[in-house]
Amino acid sequence: MAKITPHLWYTSEAEEAASFYASVFPNSRVDRVTAMQNDSPSGPQGSVKIVEFTLVSSNRQTQGRLRG
Repeated sequence: MAKITPHLWYTSEAEEAASFYASVFPNSRVDRVTAMQNDSPSGPQGSVKIVEFTLVSSNRQTQGRLRG
C-alpha cells in the first residue's frame, strides 16, 4: 500500500497553524521552520516559507505564502 503524505498550503500563518495542530494532538511537534532568505515574489525576507511538523507521530509539511 502506498504511503500518503499530506501537504497543506496557507496564504499566511503556516507556522501558527502547525503550532496549533501540535498543541491539540498528542505526540505532535513543530520540527523545522524555514524562512525566506531574501525578498522574493513569495514574500519578504524572514517570512515563513515552509514548516515541517509531526502530527500524531506522522510527518507533515505546510507551506506559507504572503499575498502581495
